[in-house]
Amino acid sequence: MALPFIIPLVLTAAGSLAVGALSRQPEINRLKEQVRILQKEIETLRRAMQEQQRQIEELKIRYSTLKAWNFAEKQRTRGMTRGSLILHYGLRDYVELTVAQARGKTLKDDDLRFFNVFNAMINDQPVSDEDKAFLKDYIVARHRYQIDNLIPMNDQDQNSLVRLVEAA
Repeated sequence: MALPFIIPLVLTAAGSLAVGALSRQPEINRLKEQVRILQKEIETLRRAMQEQQRQIEELKIRYSTLKAWNFAEKQRTRGMTRGSLILHYGLRDYVELTVAQARGKTLKDDDLRFFNVFNAMINDQPVSDEDKAFLKDYIVARHRYQIDNLIPMNDQDQNSLVRLVEAA
């Protein structure tokens, strides 16, 4: 019978298997612990990534807000600059018309209306909204390129106005 020969073999194989499994158990435990640590690190990194994504979205919102605010400020400043240029070129036209009138030249209807309205404005007399719109339209029509491109009067223009007044 082969049975007595097989039983010790089976017992030896089972014993070897048990001894092998038990001898590898510390390594298995170490690997399981390493898997748990890695899973915790993955979760930590996932949370950090979500927080960074939230911060990126917040920064995008702030950037867009600042960009819009900058645009609004630029338009406001441009409007103030444009208004100042309109006033300066209006003053130039007023001085030129004043000198022309002093020299006895007859002013055209629009020139005369501009002169009278601008004169009333600089003398703190009430000016209607319609007249203010006329002043703006008159000045912008005559100096559109300079006003649209925000080109101020240069020193030469100012000096020529002074000489014009002195010669009158």
